[in-house]
Amino acid sequence: MRLWIVRHGKAMQASPTGSDFDRPLMPRGESQARWLGEHIAGKKKRPDLILTSGLARAIATARLIQEYINCDLEVVRELETGRSVSDALGLIAKHQARGRLMLVGHNPTLGELVWTLQHGLPPREAELRTGQAYVFEFDGEVAPGKGRVHKVLRMDDAD
Repeated sequence: MRLWIVRHGKAMQASPTGSDFDRPLMPRGESQARWLGEHIAGKKKRPDLILTSGLARAIATARLIQEYINCDLEVVRELETGRSVSDALGLIAKHQARGRLMLVGHNPTLGELVWTLQHGLPPREAELRTGQAYVFEFDGEVAPGKGRVHKVLRMDDAD
């Protein structure tokens, strides 16, 4: 199985409403998301389903990527800020039968998920920058310590 873990693109520091939930992407964040979508669209293996946090910056990132890869997208609470690695692992287990998955969300949860999939428990936080994606491969079950990093993608790191 292939799994993409994507931290939302660069977002504004504040929102018009004052709520963290509503922070929009900056133009740079939009460019990061489009770059990821275009890059992934050029590959044979692409996500079958995007699961995204309900926060504005994550939804915007996911939708911009979705424009390039044309797959289903669902908003899920398990990827919102303040959630645990266990929530994310449960989400993957629940949806992995649907095919290749992309998760779009926030640190520290996604950074901890990256660490956990590579190294196992207890979770620590791996570096996961805005607009960055870790692409994992699994031979069988998605579980702590069982993931192999296939590639790390970020617009600024492109060749």
